[in-house]
Amino acid sequence: VAAWATVASWVAAQADSALVAVAGAEPVEKVLVPARPDLGTITDPCIEELAPALRVSPGSASHRLGGLRRITALPRLQEAVASGLVIGWHAHLLATDLRHLPLNDQTAVIESLVDRLRSRRHKGLREWTCTDLRAQAKRIAARLDLDLAARREACHQRRGVRLRLH
Repeated sequence: VAAWATVASWVAAQADSALVAVAGAEPVEKVLVPARPDLGTITDPCIEELAPALRVSPGSASHRLGGLRRITALPRLQEAVASGLVIGWHAHLLATDLRHLPLNDQTAVIESLVDRLRSRRHKGLREWTCTDLRAQAKRIAARLDLDLAARREACHQRRGVRLRLH
């Protein structure tokens, strides 16, 4: 079962790489009417063609592409998915959890996490579940981010419902 899961992860990684290669690693912004730029723009017009090919809605295709771009920005995570060390869906959740951090911090967290995963596998220890992976990533991120507690407290202070009568 584990071998098939690894093969499935590798196949999914190949499909994901192809999707990013077709759509591009960065969002593409197109003016709807070149003569009238005031009418607005569309982001990633290729989504309208990719969605039917993937048998999903344009919103789902756009969401998937956004997640894949986050993973692509973290080569070590992409490599872990391709090797079967991390399941693609878990990688998507990890990249989403870390998106609030600067890219260099995301990279540091992923590198530390992948090193720990490889070490566990080499020692024959139990594989981490998705919940375990996410918790470990958050712990590593908290160690890197000395300002996390202050930002969390500020966030708690700002939250709530406020009425402004004009």
